[in-house]
Amino acid sequence: MKKQKTIVFANVLFIIILLIVAIYVVWSAVQVSINKSESISRQIAENYKLKDDKIFTEYNVVLEIGSYKIQSMREEGKSIDDIHEWMKMFTNDVVSSNNLFYTDLYGVFDGVIVNGAEWNPDWNVPWTERQWYIGAVNSKGKVYYSDIYTDIKTGEEVITLSKLINDTDVVCVDVSLKSIRELLKKDILNDGNIYVSFDRNGKMIGHKCWEGSSCNHDENYFSKLLEEARYREKDTTFRYKDFNDVEQLCYVSSTDTGWLSVASVTYRSMELSVMGVIRNSVILIAIYCSILGIFMWRNYKSQTEARNTQKILYFVGNTYYAIYLINVKNDTCSMIKPSSDVLNDMGYDKTYTKLISVLSKYVEPEAKDEFCQSFGIENVRKLMDNKIKNFGGDFKRKFSDEYKWVNIQLLFDDNELHKNQAILAFKLIDKEKLKEIEQKKLLEESLVAAQTSSKAKNDFLSNMSHDMRTPLNAIIGLSELAEMKVEKNSEVCEYLKKINFSSKHLLALINDILDMAKIEQGKIELKEENFDIINLVSDIVSVFRKQNDNKTINLIFDLENKELKGDTLRISQILNNLISNAIKFSSDDGVIDISVIQSSSNYREYGVYQFIIKDNGIGMSEEFLKRIFMPFEREERFVSGYISGTGLGMPIVKNIVNVMNGKIDVKSKIGEGTEFTITIPLHFGENENKNDNENVKEINDIKSFDLTDKNILLVEDNEINMEITTELLEMYGANVCKAWNGQEAVEIFENSDYEYFDAILMDMQMPVLDGCGATEKIRALDREDATNVPIIAVTANAFSDDIAKSMKAGMNAHVPKPIDFNVLMKILEQYI
Repeated sequence: MKKQKTIVFANVLFIIILLIVAIYVVWSAVQVSINKSESISRQIAENYKLKDDKIFTEYNVVLEIGSYKIQSMREEGKSIDDIHEWMKMFTNDVVSSNNLFYTDLYGVFDGVIVNGAEWNPDWNVPWTERQWYIGAVNSKGKVYYSDIYTDIKTGEEVITLSKLINDTDVVCVDVSLKSIRELLKKDILNDGNIYVSFDRNGKMIGHKCWEGSSCNHDENYFSKLLEEARYREKDTTFRYKDFNDVEQLCYVSSTDTGWLSVASVTYRSMELSVMGVIRNSVILIAIYCSILGIFMWRNYKSQTEARNTQKILYFVGNTYYAIYLINVKNDTCSMIKPSSDVLNDMGYDKTYTKLISVLSKYVEPEAKDEFCQSFGIENVRKLMDNKIKNFGGDFKRKFSDEYKWVNIQLLFDDNELHKNQAILAFKLIDKEKLKEIEQKKLLEESLVAAQTSSKAKNDFLSNMSHDMRTPLNAIIGLSELAEMKVEKNSEVCEYLKKINFSSKHLLALINDILDMAKIEQGKIELKEENFDIINLVSDIVSVFRKQNDNKTINLIFDLENKELKGDTLRISQILNNLISNAIKFSSDDGVIDISVIQSSSNYREYGVYQFIIKDNGIGMSEEFLKRIFMPFEREERFVSGYISGTGLGMPIVKNIVNVMNGKIDVKSKIGEGTEFTITIPLHFGENENKNDNENVKEINDIKSFDLTDKNILLVEDNEINMEITTELLEMYGANVCKAWNGQEAVEIFENSDYEYFDAILMDMQMPVLDGCGATEKIRALDREDATNVPIIAVTANAFSDDIAKSMKAGMNAHVPKPIDFNVLMKILEQYI
């Protein structure tokens, strides 16, 4: 009996325990079901809230870009009309051409409505009393999201994003409710689930039901749901029964915009029997876990995608037809916005190497190799390591059956993207590029025409100068000779003085005409002044060092003579241009080496100086190096972007160097850097030349100089000039050997004894062989005195170009006709 009671007690206890366990299991299952429903509703709300954020992010970017630009224009003092024109251009080129539903940029400035689209606003509307205007003013610089209202322009329901700038000005962009609702239709909710959002006034922004595009919920349903949700605490759940007496669990959340969103899940699982709940608890838990996991994974992916998309939108905007996110470390690429042809060719291979291979098929043949080299993975890694940002350029890409101009940009930013990540963006610029090419062609044609006209004019003036100076030389020379052979105070002597004076006056008039022609032709005139080359270069470099403290600028001097004479303005112009380019085209931590070297020279009056500017920047292509000194030429294919210029800097530098009788050389390689070498002859200054000049006797009177036993080779094709010059030289003891053209002079010198001739006076313009050709042949003879004998140009060619040619040919000095014999004798004494 006692044992039976014990068994009964045990059974009762077991049943009680089993009942308790069953009740606990049922209660737990119900709680799990409730918790699951709450979690699902919360996930739905958060997921669609994220989608709303993604939708508005694109409009937000447009508003931020427009606000920043317009605020800058207001601060620069631009007029309302200027702002209006820019807004129209911005709307046409950026807002209306992107993936958004149509919108435009507009705003209120000084109480006046200004829009970027072609519509006439109602001026009687009090715009400053509109909700979006008041909200923007109260938000004080933050973006304000208005409630729903009907747009007076389109008649559609819209939401306005507005932002305050400059205390009273407001910039706006409209978001159509149609765009939001169309995007919501694309998603699918599970059976029984609902998502809906309301503005501050309770108007429904958009909703999504499980029935997809067909919804059986009317306005009364949503109104009742709003009344239940409006007074609930935000980010909480509550139970709600609809008109069909279906019980639901709702989740209420709010956004930064002040709007309200509600997500609901039905309690259908709670209608199951307790035994069914117990029987299916494991399955439901598994399903719950799966659903929760799926929602969490989708939520995570959506958040990650939204963050990346937002960064990319801020980073590159919406002006590109193709955008690829690449990782050079893993050799991968993500197609943010691929072109259809590339997407089809890529297949399942998503490597960056494959992307470049596919893209190269559409690049014009002339640029294909350079494209692959510039954007190959190794070169991109090098660009990113050297922090060379905004690298890119223009090339022709094949679209269907025709080639169009596109621009490619390699963009990366450590603050916005992960390390080793970059963005490859492509933009269609065919119309702009063709217009630029046409303008460039017109400029080149105009330049050629101007150069042809200038050359014709220059040739005419040069010939006129030569033809007029030749008889003038005879008149002045013969009058001076005649004056020496008559009595000093005789009447004939006075006549001769007047002839000589009038001839020199005519010569001055000719010189004035030639000087005016030089000014009209824009020829550069050099000034001679004493300067210290170390101080000059150091002062130039110090300015760049102060402005670019993040770059390393090394300065090296290797000089024997630092006191020089020359045009410091032109030298500074050359160095400023080259150093500025070296800094512009190098990375933030780039290195620029500047060397000033004095080369060995056989001349006592001047030395040869080299200025070497070397950088480790992006370099230039071999194709561009052939055109670097041509006007209006720029490296346009694959260079660091956002770099502006006219293409005239290097032609100007070369022009100045040529005028200074110098030479410019350039070496460059893409990705390694550029080196410019400027070689210029510069006269020694007074301090450096002092010892050399101590043995030079200043001649004040022509008669004090003696040429006795000096052998002079006189090369002249004009009989009168030959007669005058010969007689004057022989008057002072010189032995004159005559040659009537350049070829005869070469033969006479070649057949003469070693060091027989003390000097050669060489005319420039002669038959058979001119003076420059004769000088070059004499200097090239295989005898030592050929390189040392002084050759002095005595010619009617008096242009600076003629002087430069004579010096380049190897002549030591230049005396223009009509000959000033005091000058000629001083030069002869200096050299012999």
